[in-house]
Amino acid sequence: MSTEYTERATTGWLKEMGVRFSGKPLGRPAKETPENEERRKADRKRRAKEFGIRNHIEGKFGEGKRAFDLGLVKAKLPETSESWIAAVFFIMNIARQLRHYFFAPLFSEFKTRLRLFLFAKEHYWAFQARAV
Repeated sequence: MSTEYTERATTGWLKEMGVRFSGKPLGRPAKETPENEERRKADRKRRAKEFGIRNHIEGKFGEGKRAFDLGLVKAKLPETSESWIAAVFFIMNIARQLRHYFFAPLFSEFKTRLRLFLFAKEHYWAFQARAV
């Protein structure tokens, strides 16, 4: 959950719904002591990992809105909206697979040719320097 929603009412509602809040806890931070150092480090590490996962998910939603018009879904019924959203994510997966299977080999060959060109260019100039 985003840190902008960290208020007592929201965290109470999350607790009622059984959702674990992964942001910083409300209130004053605990006093830094050698006894709680391990727990604080573990909490920080867990929060960083969960924010990384959240960033990845939010990035995919952003890609869907930007490139696949996910933000323009205006269906009247909730079931229809869910169907549209599922269809958009299905198309996003197909597009990713197409990029992987069709363009990756072309890019790989381009990288190989570029490496060969750079290698030949480097050795050509090294050979010219020795010849002079």
